[in-house]
Amino acid sequence: MSLLLIKSYAQINYEDFSGKKVKVYLVREFKYSNLYDYSLNSINGDSLINAPLNFSSPERVLVDNYRNKLSQNNGDSIVFQILLKSRLIVKINNELHFIIKYKVIDNQQLGNNFQFIDIVRKDSTLYENKITSDELEIFKSILDLSSVSLLFDIFNGDDYSKIPELKKIQKSVHDSNGNLNIEKLEKILKDKQSVLKKYVD
Repeated sequence: MSLLLIKSYAQINYEDFSGKKVKVYLVREFKYSNLYDYSLNSINGDSLINAPLNFSSPERVLVDNYRNKLSQNNGDSIVFQILLKSRLIVKINNELHFIIKYKVIDNQQLGNNFQFIDIVRKDSTLYENKITSDELEIFKSILDLSSVSLLFDIFNGDDYSKIPELKKIQKSVHDSNGNLNIEKLEKILKDKQSVLKKYVD
């Protein structure tokens, strides 16, 4: 299954020079995507970080942003932690983007809102991407409005007793080839936020 972003634009048709406006559809296909739920492996401790990481990973780029705060932790005195929630990997323009959803715990106070960071792997280099785009903002919004388990159900779930609205949502966001339109998915998640809230961790 591919992820699609379809944008429509009003454009002048210059071939007949009549100045008539026509609609142009731009289809962007993302052939590689991967979802990961950190909490599934929380027993191994990979969902809660309270010390700098000493190995190369997308998570290390995030953790390095909080190195000074994490360095205040010692022994049994933990004053700052990073709670990793989920990660979406998507390939855009031959670069892998690791979009990580997380919260910080500062002085035992869990942050109210999730935060997001976009880490890019280009060749063997990992760095934080601070340049945004329509598709990146849509991906972040989808992660913010949902959970990994809900997204898996929307992508290919068939237990309609679990989520009664699921079949209708799937028909709304998938095309005839089974591709998922991320713009439609974001809109559905926003429109049905109150209904779907109980399925979001």
